[in-house]
Amino acid sequence: MNRNEMFRLVCALLRDSPDSEDVEITWETNPFQALGKDSHDGIVFACLFSERLGIEIDPEINPLVDDQRQRARTVGELVDWCLERLPANKKEK
Repeated sequence: MNRNEMFRLVCALLRDSPDSEDVEITWETNPFQALGKDSHDGIVFACLFSERLGIEIDPEINPLVDDQRQRARTVGELVDWCLERLPANKKEK
């Protein structure tokens, strides 16, 4: 899956309510501000993403939040975060 395909998937998963259907989502969109998401929505996103791609995500992780920077991820950062979890993109440690 390439970055543009992941962007489309992330947008589809974020558009889970009628309120967010008319909001334009760009790479810079903040899901909390633009789409009214909250921490619970991040957990829902992780579950939907896991189901869709068959990837295990630690239940302690909220994909909508960058814990290191202590702020919300933009949609572009969320796309990159999702791509990093794909088996083909994981790096051996």
